[in-house]
Amino acid sequence: MPDQADYILGRDYCASVRLNAQHACWVETLGYLLHPSIPLAIGNPEGLSIIDVGTGTGTWLLSVYQQLEAPFKQLVGADISDAQFPHNTWLPEKVKLITLDALDPNGPPEELRGQFDIVNARYLCGLVRGRPDPLIDFFSKLVKPGGYLQWSEPYNFDLGIESVGEPTEGLDYMVSKLSDMLDWAWLDLSDKDMKPFGFGIIAMQRREPHPWQRRWLLENWCMLMDELAPRLGWSVEKTRVMNQKAVVEAERGNYIKVKLQNIVARKNGSAQVENRDC
Repeated sequence: MPDQADYILGRDYCASVRLNAQHACWVETLGYLLHPSIPLAIGNPEGLSIIDVGTGTGTWLLSVYQQLEAPFKQLVGADISDAQFPHNTWLPEKVKLITLDALDPNGPPEELRGQFDIVNARYLCGLVRGRPDPLIDFFSKLVKPGGYLQWSEPYNFDLGIESVGEPTEGLDYMVSKLSDMLDWAWLDLSDKDMKPFGFGIIAMQRREPHPWQRRWLLENWCMLMDELAPRLGWSVEKTRVMNQKAVVEAERGNYIKVKLQNIVARKNGSAQVENRDC
């Protein structure tokens, strides 16, 4: 299983800026922090218990705290590393950030099992080796019966370029590297994948960014490419040159086509898929 040594992205201040910008872009793409099929009036009278797996900087969790009008019992952000966490004295009441390995073969610690009304997970694609079963099993051990899993990933399975008829050498380089670095086929998740772990998919969406977000997203990916190059053995100099070319190509109207996939599944819930704008 991957551990901290296998993590291929950075955890410095540049990586944190990239994660926070990525969060803002994708929330605007989806139009929500939590899918409308997830009711906020669930849980006990003390309020909702939510855990964000792969929390990074904690930005999604803190946005939930600020923006959702719901009573909260606990908001927990979990990541294998605390390197990008805000200082714990800066966190609001009921918000806690912890270290947790989502691929621990022993599963989550006992005190977290079955404790959460909602499990949120995003951008864990780098942890998947072949099948996502270990992650789904981990999620299932965190969520209460009748609770919800929301899982968002970039749908790079059909990554491509929309060209205005000009050369796109920089964009081609980026797409080639991002497409080849991982096996994306597992992203076509269905109830067949989720049912063995007690989940039924109730909503699935694949949405493209708004046109005005294309430049933002490309620049975010340039930062991503800069992080990946030294870690994956790519030429750092060539990657920088290609990033610069990609930005110029985007200024001329070329862009990378990508979608964000968001799946909502309910623990021991019936499979009635809605909002499938794939």
